[in-house]
Amino acid sequence: MEELWAELSAQLNALKGPTRNPIKWRENLTHWKNQVRSHARKAKAHNLVTGGGPSSTIELSEMEQRALDTLGSVAVDGLTDVPAIGTEEEVVFTAAPSPLNTTSDASNYDTPSSSRRKKMTTDEMFRNYMDRMKGKAEEERDFRIKTLDSIIKYTESINNLAAVMVSLAQTIVKKTEEKK
Repeated sequence: MEELWAELSAQLNALKGPTRNPIKWRENLTHWKNQVRSHARKAKAHNLVTGGGPSSTIELSEMEQRALDTLGSVAVDGLTDVPAIGTEEEVVFTAAPSPLNTTSDASNYDTPSSSRRKKMTTDEMFRNYMDRMKGKAEEERDFRIKTLDSIIKYTESINNLAAVMVSLAQTIVKKTEEKK
C-alpha cells in the first residue's frame, strides 16, 4: 500500500501545484473526504428539513458527488441493513405562532469545517431549539397579556367617558325642561 501512495505522490507532485510527501497526500485526501461527506450530510439534513424539496442553500458540486460515488457515502446515508434510531411516527411540535429567525441558523452552513467551535449533538440542538421556542412563546404571551391589559384600561376609560357624556346630556335635558 505504501508503494501505491509513493507512486501516487510522485504523479501528483509532477503536476502543477503543491508538492507533498505520501503521508501528507494521504492526510490531504482524508481531510477532503471528511469535508465532502460533512457537506453531503448537511445537504441531506437540509433536504429533510425542507420536506425532501430542493435545497436552496446547500448543493453538492458535480465533483463532490463523483467523490461520494467513488469513496462511498455510508457516512452520509448510513448502512442500509441497520435500522435507524428514533421514531417512524410523525412528530408535531406546537409552538408560538411567531416566525423563527432563520438567518443565524443559515450561517452555520457557511462555517468552515476547521472551525474551533464546539460541535453539538442532536439532543443538544433539540434542547436549544425548544428553549428558544419556549422563550419566544413566553415573550409573545407576555406581549399579549400587556396588550390585553392596555385594551381593558382603554375600554374602561371610554366607558367612563361615555357615562360622563350621558350624565351631562341628561343634566342638559333636565335643565332645559326646567326652564320651560
